[in-house]
Amino acid sequence: IRSAARDAYMLVAAMGQEQYTRWVATINLMELASLDGAETVFHSYRSELESVPLPPPLRAGFLLMAGRGLHYFGSAEQGNTLLREARGLSELNALNDMYFQSEASLANPPKPHVEPAVEPVMISENLQQIARSLRHQREKAGV
Repeated sequence: IRSAARDAYMLVAAMGQEQYTRWVATINLMELASLDGAETVFHSYRSELESVPLPPPLRAGFLLMAGRGLHYFGSAEQGNTLLREARGLSELNALNDMYFQSEASLANPPKPHVEPAVEPVMISENLQQIARSLRHQREKAGV
């Protein structure tokens, strides 16, 4: 249900009260764009965050998601550079989960994007209602 997640993250990125929360939402939007194969959108979010002085946990997450995304779009060498940066920053700051995720991505890099097979997913009426509400709120907010 990426569309609902995207709507929610877009609202938070545009209207969140705390800068930290807006950065987290933008990192998540960058990840969703890479998973969706939306390369231009991915690079837009990536360039938005690239020069921002993110705190170490967010910087490590950004580097990890950006490195994976670059792999998805066929830029393995550049992706590996960011994954190694994520691993180093994670090690320096005792961000164990990020460290292991970076290691795993370096050992088994994401494959370049191919169109995934779409399988029907059963979504409850409650979840559909939440997704519609999020879409409506995003559209109403103009983001």
